[in-house]
Parts: sequence; structure tokens; C-alpha cells
Amino acid sequence: MATKEQMDKAMRDPVLRDTVAQLLETVRAGVELAKRTDVEFAEILEQVLADKDVTSVEYEVIEQAVDRLRRSAGGPFKFPEEGERFYLWDTRNYSGDFMLWWRHEGHGYTYNLDEAGLYSSEDARTGRDTDVPVPEELARKMCCHVIDVDRLLRADPAEMTPQMRARWGIGEPAQKGGDNG
Repeated sequence: MATKEQMDKAMRDPVLRDTVAQLLETVRAGVELAKRTDVEFAEILEQVLADKDVTSVEYEVIEQAVDRLRRSAGGPFKFPEEGERFYLWDTRNYSGDFMLWWRHEGHGYTYNLDEAGLYSSEDARTGRDTDVPVPEELARKMCCHVIDVDRLLRADPAEMTPQMRARWGIGEPAQKGGDNG
């Protein structure tokens, strides 16, 4: 195995650096067209390693890239089971500890899993590395119930305690069913 010093020296070699960059650019272009996952990209690189005559240092550089891709994909690739469904997590945004999910058919986003869309493994391939498919079963198992304070504030004041109304400056509820005249 090459040392860090050997790897750094090899990457300073313009020919090797250009070769690796061209290889990665070529593979990434093909990957982008096919909307491949990081794991599939890693498999393509592994195939290149098997087919090309590369030096041990070049091999190490590409092998490390493969390892990073596999780790970014969350470990060994797991083929989805027939009929398995996924929620799509948009990792670009979140609110506190809440994950942002795609709605049904990509019609916006929601933090509420009950309002999120479910997608087949094929439909879950968006082509954006910020969209992460999460198996339905796992998401449901990890889901916890929380109260959306905005919804709570829109509740009927008659259902609120006096302390809630006082806290948010909400007046007393109207009296029901009496003649005020």
C-alpha cells in the first residue's frame, strides 16, 4: 500500500494527475447520463482498474476514490427488493432536526412524513446527489410524532387552555349557543 507521501508525490505528477482527472471526467460524464449511483460509479471505476494496466500508485489513487464513493453511499450497495418503496430526502435543507422530504410526484417538499411521496427504486433516482432515497420501512421505524407549533397556533381557541391563549396573546373564545341581547 502506498504511503501518504507517495500518494501526494504521485498526485503532483502532472501526467498522472491529468490521467486520473480524464478518467474520472469520462466516467462521470457516462455516470451523469445514466443517472448512476455512487456505488455504480465505484463499480465502473473498479472495472477500469481491472481492464487497464495501471501503476500501483495509480491503482491506489483510484481505489481510494472508489472507497470514498462507497462510503458516501452508506456502505455496501443493497439491491432494492421487488416493490420496495422509498421516501426521498432532500439533504440540502432541514429545519432543526427535521428532514425535508419530497412530496408525491415531486410536487414540492414537506417536513411531515405523512405528506411525503413514496417512490419506486427507479423513480427515486433523481440524478441529484443531494436527494437520498430512504426505505419506507426504515423511515417509518425512525419517525416520531411532534407538534407543529404553527398548526397549534391556528387551532380553535376553545380547545386551548387559558395558559396557551395567554402565552400567545389569543383572546378568550366566543361563547357558544347563548343570546347576548
